[in-house]
Amino acid sequence: MSPSDMDASDQRELASQAGLALIDAMDELFIVADEAGHLLLLNPAARRLLGTAHESPSHLNYADLMPAWAHTILLQTALPLVIAEGKWSGEIALLGADGAEVPVRLQMVARQSHPDSPPIHLLLGHNLSGEQRREHALNRARQDAENSNHVRGQFLSNIASQLKAPLATLGESLEQIDHSNALPAVQQTHLKLAQDYTRKMRRFIDDVLTYIQLERL
Repeated sequence: MSPSDMDASDQRELASQAGLALIDAMDELFIVADEAGHLLLLNPAARRLLGTAHESPSHLNYADLMPAWAHTILLQTALPLVIAEGKWSGEIALLGADGAEVPVRLQMVARQSHPDSPPIHLLLGHNLSGEQRREHALNRARQDAENSNHVRGQFLSNIASQLKAPLATLGESLEQIDHSNALPAVQQTHLKLAQDYTRKMRRFIDDVLTYIQLERL
């Protein structure tokens, strides 16, 4: 039977089954609770995170899901907004199966099946642990790169500074020899080459020191 051949009731049932299958398959946490905070439904992702095998754990409530500080946010901020506006979203923490806090981006909405029925709360949570680990790894890599650049810059600065003074002294000595006019023509040629190489090396060292200073800005 194709969907077009079904009556409205059958189509709603098919859509309901498809929705439940999607909820069971998704990686996000899906939690249903009544207005008093008692849990009515946990999808597999939520059960894995919270460490419970119960699909309908009515013996649990919001206080069992999260640390005290997060429960305070839920009571004082999230639930009043859900009651007043029908929805709330924010970052909070749940308690994992091992009791450790798990950061979660949570969306919470209130729904009623009909006007006279009590509202239920639908919670959709995205586990932020992986994102925070990736962010920590990126920050660590960035810090390592900055430290590496600093060490490299300090090394080059030390080498350049140590070469600068001897090269200045060498340049002055070559100038004095040049001014004496006491060398034969062949040696004068070699002297000019030595002076030229010395000036180039001093300019290169000055460029290195300037580059390091600019890199630190």
